[in-house]
Order: sequence, then C-alpha cells, then structure tokens
Amino acid sequence: MPNYRYEEDHPLSDNLYAAIGEMVVQWGHLEDLAGLVTALLLKTNHFDYRAVSVNLSTSAKFHALSAVAGEKLSARKAATLRRISQSAISKSAERNRIIHGNWYWGGPGVGPDVAQRFSYSARGKLTQSDETVSAARVRGFAKEVAQLRRRLNRALSREKFYRSPSLP
Repeated sequence: MPNYRYEEDHPLSDNLYAAIGEMVVQWGHLEDLAGLVTALLLKTNHFDYRAVSVNLSTSAKFHALSAVAGEKLSARKAATLRRISQSAISKSAERNRIIHGNWYWGGPGVGPDVAQRFSYSARGKLTQSDETVSAARVRGFAKEVAQLRRRLNRALSREKFYRSPSLP
C-alpha cells in the first residue's frame, strides 16, 4: 500500500477535526478546574496560581491536586479528589497522543472519519508507533473527559467548595 502520510491534498475529515477539538476543549476545562481547586485549597488566587500551573505537566497538575487535598482536607474528601485525579492521570497518555500525535489521512478504503496517528519518543532510543484512529473513538474519549470534569465539579459542589450557579 502506498504511503499517503505526506500527501497534503488529503486533509482529515471535518468530523475528525471536530472530535480532536472537542477533546482539547474538554481537557482544558478539566485541567482548569483542577487548578482552581488546588488554588482554593492553598488559599491562593486562582489567576495567580496559573503562574505555577501553566508550567506543570498534565499529570503533575493532578498529582499536585492529590497531594494538596491530602494535606488540607479530611481523609474522606481527599480520597474523593484522589480518585478523580488518578482517573485523569490514567487518561493523560491518550490525551498526549491526541494532542501531540501527528495525524494523517488514513488512506483509501478506510472511510472518511478515520486517520493514521503517529507518535514518537526519544527516551534513549528513537521509537515510532502508529495506529488507525476514528473520529468516533476520539469523540468517545472526549465524552469520558467531560464526564470526569462533571464528577470533579459535582464533588466540589457537594463538598461546598463553591456553589454551582443556578440556571433560571
């Protein structure tokens, strides 16, 4: 089969672009909420805390939230935030593959909403992996991230970190 990887005249489908964008937005909301909670626990202004949090890796943000929760909250409340943080950390590898992967048209016969995603690593040795990924798979992952964000939001509201705004 020919290598379509570098053919510029084969863009990804709009559904793939939308699914990737949806995941990026949902993950951004999840990370921002984790930073807000960490700042609240540290009694620091959320905006000021961003001077630190923007320099943390994805998993480091959730490790920090877990650690601070363990220091500042009851064991029960801290355990809730640790479970949510651990779930986010376990999803961070797929998040990184989606955001940092190199996406190319999947080639003829695979369907319009399928792409080939390449990932590279250079930890002592250069490695490459590739896989076929569908828009449905990325959209499913985005929904998992949105659900995790809602879990964190509900936990914060239930524990009275803040009150969710009521809708009219």
